Amino acid sequence: DVVDAIPGAQVDSGPRRTGDAPTIRGLSGNGVLIFLDGARQSFISGHDGRFFVDPELVRAVEVVRGPTSALYGSGALGGVISTRTITARDILGEGETVAVRLTAGYQSVNNEFRVGGTGVWQSQDGLFDVVGHLAYRESGNIDLGNDFSFPADDEIVSSLLKLTVRPSDDLEVYASWMRFNAD
Repeated sequence: DVVDAIPGAQVDSGPRRTGDAPTIRGLSGNGVLIFLDGARQSFISGHDGRFFVDPELVRAVEVVRGPTSALYGSGALGGVISTRTITARDILGEGETVAVRLTAGYQSVNNEFRVGGTGVWQSQDGLFDVVGHLAYRESGNIDLGNDFSFPADDEIVSSLLKLTVRPSDDLEVYASWMRFNAD
C-alpha cells in the first residue's frame, strides 16, 4: 500500500506473501536496494520476494527513486526501500514503562488466521528499551470466485528481539535479532 502512492514504483506479487518483489523506475532485483533497520538485505532467490518482516513490526517505510548510491551504497540504480521496525516508544504512552499487545485475525479468502504478541519495556529514564515479538500465521490456498484457486498454503512463524540504547537525544544505537520462517 505504501508503494502504490509513489509514481514509478510498484510491488509485483503472486499468491504467496513472500513473493513480493519491488520495481522502481522499471528496475527490480539487484537494481532496488532493500534496507531493514539500516542493514542491507541482499537475499534474492528465484521465486521468493524481498520482504521478510511481519507487517505489525513496521514503523516507517522510506522509498527513494533513482540512483542514490551516494547515500546508500552501490547498486541502487532503480532506488531504495528502507524499512524501520518499531521501538518501545511506538507502543508506550507517556509515563509507561511496560506494555503487552496481543493480536489475532482471520480472513476468509484463504482461511488465514494469525495470532501474535508483542512485549515492550523501557527504562524510567528512557535510555534503554527492549521489544520482543512473536507471530504465527497459517493460511490455505486462495479461492477465487470462478472456482479456481491459487496454491498459497502458508505457515509462518516470525519473531523479533530488539534492544535500543539512547546515550543522548541525538544518538540512537540498536541491535536486533529477527527470524522469519515460512513453510
